[in-house]
Amino acid sequence: MNRMAKKKSRKNRDKRKRQQQQQSRSGNRNTIVMGAILVIVLGYWGISQMGGPDYPAEIAGVFYDNAVISSETGRVTVPEDVVEMNKLTFVDIKLDNRTENFTYIGRDIDLTTYRDAEYLPLIIISTPKGKTISGIRVCEPCLSFSFHMVEGKFLRCDACGTIWDIETLQGLTGGCMNYPPPKLTTGIMNGVVIEAGSTGLDFAI
Repeated sequence: MNRMAKKKSRKNRDKRKRQQQQQSRSGNRNTIVMGAILVIVLGYWGISQMGGPDYPAEIAGVFYDNAVISSETGRVTVPEDVVEMNKLTFVDIKLDNRTENFTYIGRDIDLTTYRDAEYLPLIIISTPKGKTISGIRVCEPCLSFSFHMVEGKFLRCDACGTIWDIETLQGLTGGCMNYPPPKLTTGIMNGVVIEAGSTGLDFAI
């Protein structure tokens, strides 16, 4: 009876040992899988924060001269692929009447020094995170109508050097932080559609 009890006890110990080994291997596999998932998630998050490996560090604005303008609504439409390719697109809309000054969302826009006040300068940004932002291409205090994208995540005024976050246009540094390009409502419908009519200006069609 003692021999049988010892034999049974040995079998139980061996069984418990095998179970522990299996649990250990299973735990190791789960740890490896979870680690791999974590690496993928963190990698994706990192790339999304940087804007992806294909997003240039510095970008100059590219003028687009073939925007379609609605005579009824003042909507300006630019092909989506053009906006995505350029990443920083400049569009000048011919005004119906020479306009030196106008007010938009509480900001006084002075066009006197830009193309004889006959055009409304627009900016369209395709951001690293895939957003499309548009606005009036102006930094009022320094009368600048020119911008660059720098470090793949900032918009910089070419006159005063003020820098804004490219995703939000929140001021970060410089003397004109409160004067990013005034935003215009933007949508995607058979192209990038900019509600330029909300400025109250009339355009030459």
